[in-house]
Amino acid sequence: MSQIHRRRFLQLATGFALATIGLNHLDIMRLGDRYGRVLAQSTNRKLALLVGINEYASELGRWNRLYGCVNDVLLQRELLIHRFGFVADDIMTLMDQQATRTGILTAFEEHLLKQAKAGDVVVFHYSGHGSRVVDPNPYRADHPLNSTFVPIDSPLPDNFRETGAEVRDIMGGTLFVLRNALPTEQMTMVLDSCHAGGGKRGTVTIRSREGATSDHPIHPSPEELENRDRLIAEYLGWSPQEFGDRRRNGNDKGVIIASAAETELAADVDFRGFPAGAFTYAMTQYLWQSTGDQPVGRVFGEIAEAATQYAYDLNRIVQMPNFDNHAPTELTNAPIYFIPNQPPAAEAVVTQIEGDRVKLWLGGVHPNGLESLNEAIFTALDAQAQEIGTVKLTEREGLNATGQLMKQAEVEAKSGLFLQEQIRTVPKDLSLAIGLDSSLGSGMSEARQALASIAQIQAKSLADGAVDYILGRMIPEYVALQRQAVEMPPIDSVGLFYPDLSILPNSFAEPGEAVSIAVDRLRPKFSLLLSARLLRVLVNPNSSQLSVVAALIPVGANAEAIATPLMVRGARGAVLEPIPVSQSSPDASRLPLDTLIRMEVKNNETRSLHINVLLIDPAGEILVLFPTSWNAPHISALVEPGTTLRIPDPDRGDRFQIRLVPPIGIHEMIVIASATPLDNTLAALQQLAANRGIQRGEPLVGDAEFLSLTETLIADLDRGTRGVRFEPSDYNLSDAPVVSSEELAALSIGFELYI
Repeated sequence: MSQIHRRRFLQLATGFALATIGLNHLDIMRLGDRYGRVLAQSTNRKLALLVGINEYASELGRWNRLYGCVNDVLLQRELLIHRFGFVADDIMTLMDQQATRTGILTAFEEHLLKQAKAGDVVVFHYSGHGSRVVDPNPYRADHPLNSTFVPIDSPLPDNFRETGAEVRDIMGGTLFVLRNALPTEQMTMVLDSCHAGGGKRGTVTIRSREGATSDHPIHPSPEELENRDRLIAEYLGWSPQEFGDRRRNGNDKGVIIASAAETELAADVDFRGFPAGAFTYAMTQYLWQSTGDQPVGRVFGEIAEAATQYAYDLNRIVQMPNFDNHAPTELTNAPIYFIPNQPPAAEAVVTQIEGDRVKLWLGGVHPNGLESLNEAIFTALDAQAQEIGTVKLTEREGLNATGQLMKQAEVEAKSGLFLQEQIRTVPKDLSLAIGLDSSLGSGMSEARQALASIAQIQAKSLADGAVDYILGRMIPEYVALQRQAVEMPPIDSVGLFYPDLSILPNSFAEPGEAVSIAVDRLRPKFSLLLSARLLRVLVNPNSSQLSVVAALIPVGANAEAIATPLMVRGARGAVLEPIPVSQSSPDASRLPLDTLIRMEVKNNETRSLHINVLLIDPAGEILVLFPTSWNAPHISALVEPGTTLRIPDPDRGDRFQIRLVPPIGIHEMIVIASATPLDNTLAALQQLAANRGIQRGEPLVGDAEFLSLTETLIADLDRGTRGVRFEPSDYNLSDAPVVSSEELAALSIGFELYI
């Protein structure tokens, strides 16, 4: 029996995603579970204060301007209104210049402390820079510093490296007082910031301003300490001793969800034209897709696993969330359903209607699918999930879109309608954006000219927004940015980086290589990377209506699946039984070197499905794991109703194992399940296998020809959709390829290989 390893089949799979920044499916499940339970409680009123700061002025302090914090506020606001029933007037927002120190503290006191009553729901969200100051009242000897969040008017002073330096930050200790001063237990704070590793890495900005260290103490301002003591005296009546004891013992109210642990990073990311906090986008998109018609433990695990796959190509920052929970008994005994009487899961919501024209908010769309929704068809549902019309999306800017009401039932359309994807388009002009790094020096123009000669490759300045990869030279400063013990390229060699300047393995050569020669050498790599990008555009676990469950399972005694993405809408009213997922560790989706894995894909449909399974590794290499019977791929790719496909399967003739070997990093498994035949795709795979002399039982390694094969797959899906589901004239769609949620299930599982 052969084994898949680097010498024989190149490497295995990759995926970016929340797993990329350290947010796995268990993290999001736990955080979302608590968040949803708090918001779901019966209440007389629901109050929210949402703070987002982008416009940190560089001339005022040693910090970077941010880009996604105001969008975080918009994400949260639309989520609270449309998914959790908040009244718009009860949501207060502070953005940019409004979010001064005084503005934030006054708003918290006036809008939340003085209005909330026992039994009310309160939400506080902060997106911006975080930092640290010396804690004058440390609750533990080994914690002399206190985390802070940074108002727009709290820059570092010029003397910040001197002993007496002060800042006007708001301390974590003050936040502790504020949360305990609330008269309700049902409080959630979401903090999307950090205080470690600030700065900019490629196109990824870290939400951190430099702060206190043991060598350079920075102190809170006197007004911060005076205000904290006033709040304690006015609202709580604690003595200094009681204040310290309560902080030490964790006696506080509600829930705090922080986007990053104490020593890790929170990323500000450009999601292809919509900048946002990586964590906030993940959390809100996940909650748009949650559903209350199944038990919490089942639904959350599956939807959250899909949410961990969403940030491909965008971020490789280590970002582990921190969950501070001392909830009272009434919260821990919340109903088993995530949210009783919750609206249907949705990609979008109608926010305004004028005649047959509608405005939409795409809060539930997976970021990989945004480009596919520049032109799309949605089914409009009311709060009881009854279809009342069809909407054609015609224009999109970020998560705001406009569309046309194409078909309308007897029920009059109105704002607040939920929209579920029916048809998406695959952009014909999809390209790979390659950012040009300053390390290229005088070779920048040479790189731009060389890249312009390659079809579907777009050269961009790093200042022009989101890129897929960065072309640059390896310099000493970039060595420290590598998160694991990777094989380091030679200094002065040219190759590809991810957007955070971590290296793309196997893309560098000898030092001193001319930029134009390096670009020519990388042509096959660009082709494979574009193939992977096209495959990711198809991923639709939230919107597919096919009943498919997939699992990635380590091989060994008592091994459990580390991930089981399930098509949320595929049950058609039935209860799907996902493959059990390991919940033994928050790091369950991290696997050590040399781990053996297998895949299982269950077809819960009443019809056969045509299935392809592929692996993409951190170097961008692609491996076809199924089908592997190349003498008859059309038959072997067919999975019968109610049966489970296992990969590898010796009984089927597979002669390989899947052993995880370098390169280390995030790997990705992609499952394509189609209700219509993939005749041309399978014929092309068969020819490729024949050219390499492969008959049966061995995977197929992708090469530069794989881009054409991926385009053939999309053409097969388009032909099946148009032939089965609709005529193009029905909706006056363009001639771009289209894919139906009733004909395709595309799943992605990301996991990290580490040493």
